[in-house]
Amino acid sequence: MAADDKQNGKTKDCLHNTARFCCQQRILRYCAGVLFCVARCLVVIFIVIFCEIVWAQNHSNFNTDDSATKSVNVHNFYTQIESEIAEMERNSEILWNYSKTIANEVLIGNSGGGAYEKEYNRVLCYILGRFVGYGDFVVWLRPSYFNYKIDLTLRTVSYASDLQEISLFMGYYARIGRDVIAMSESARIDSWNLDCPGRHGIPKVYAEKRGGQSPFFKIDGNRLQVLGDIDDNFSTRLYEVLQRNPQIRIVSLGSGGGSVVEAMRAGWMIRSRGIHTELVNSCYSACPLVLLGGVERTMMSKSYEIGFHQVHSNGRAIPLDSYTYSAIYEYANMMGVDGAFVVKSMWSAPPESMKVFTGSDDVICEAGVMTWIKLGCYR
Repeated sequence: MAADDKQNGKTKDCLHNTARFCCQQRILRYCAGVLFCVARCLVVIFIVIFCEIVWAQNHSNFNTDDSATKSVNVHNFYTQIESEIAEMERNSEILWNYSKTIANEVLIGNSGGGAYEKEYNRVLCYILGRFVGYGDFVVWLRPSYFNYKIDLTLRTVSYASDLQEISLFMGYYARIGRDVIAMSESARIDSWNLDCPGRHGIPKVYAEKRGGQSPFFKIDGNRLQVLGDIDDNFSTRLYEVLQRNPQIRIVSLGSGGGSVVEAMRAGWMIRSRGIHTELVNSCYSACPLVLLGGVERTMMSKSYEIGFHQVHSNGRAIPLDSYTYSAIYEYANMMGVDGAFVVKSMWSAPPESMKVFTGSDDVICEAGVMTWIKLGCYR
């Protein structure tokens, strides 16, 4: 009996120790599981923070919200680009004069104009991109003729012709640089938005926000330059400017669009005064309706785009049988333009997209949208 009690005691002690051991094991496994989960969370948090730091470093040059940094950069670019302009003008003269020592005549004929058309937009975006904060992103647009050195061993007529062409390019660069420096900040942003994002490898997402600013109006002799959105007061502001400046004979346009009604009102105002219109930037959405108001409608570069899409209200396309399209059709016809072409072009693209034509598309002359395009079609 005593032996049984002793054995039972040992058994109870064993069971007690086993239970305690099992409990300890469970606690240890639980704690290990908690620690593993915490470690995983810390690793994930570390990875996220690391990625954000790397992203911020890689995109710091594209941050347009830091106005202080941007202001300093713009000031630096004034000095830098003015220096480039002076250097380009000096080198342009040197190259031209040296070419004349080889062949005392102008050798490039009219070819410089065509080359200028191809080079203009590229140089414009290179200079504008640096002003609006994307200097590192447009660096590959830097012209190849920077720091060009004359090869004194070459004395051929062909080389003289090349020197003259490079000399013209340098002169073009200086002219474009002066134009950009003379622009207001809002005009630079409008020009950048209209002619650069979506071209030359520049993603469209790098269009700049203007913060709801009004359209930009600038008078230069008998020419009125208008850039920016066609807002609800567009036609009123245009009327006031034309009333105060009766000498204006040309309205130069560039816009991403806006109000269809305001655009047609502005077009009627332009036509009633016998004023011509010209594109000096791309023209999208409602902008072509302003353009149609010109007695003569010209495009100064084949690289500019004219874009149409469906009329929309708060982002939603209005019905295709809406009276608005009938009004646009009649308006275009009264301006001497093929109304069917205009409306069909608008129908062909949803509000978030664009049916685009360039100066290389003869159809815009055939339809009467443009009456003359530099180095292109005419009507």
